Amino acid sequence: MRRQIIEPLAVRWIWILFLIFYLFAVPWLFPTGSYRPIIMGFPYWAFVVLLASLGIASLTSFTVLHYWNLEDLLGEEGAKEERGDRK
Repeated sequence: MRRQIIEPLAVRWIWILFLIFYLFAVPWLFPTGSYRPIIMGFPYWAFVVLLASLGIASLTSFTVLHYWNLEDLLGEEGAKEERGDRK
């Protein structure tokens, strides 16, 4: 039995998480001149931006794997090529 795959546009919580991650990935949201505490020689906001970037990458990967219906995108031609029915 195949599980139903929903298009990512229909899942609102994904887009809310993307928005939150993108807001934290932009360093201009932090106060001007804020660089303390220094962690391993970098300002704290650099680690916040790094974590937000990792979150964006992880969420993108999760979305593609679980919510994107690639069979419809490939269509019949792509399915034939995957099976090896080339002419």
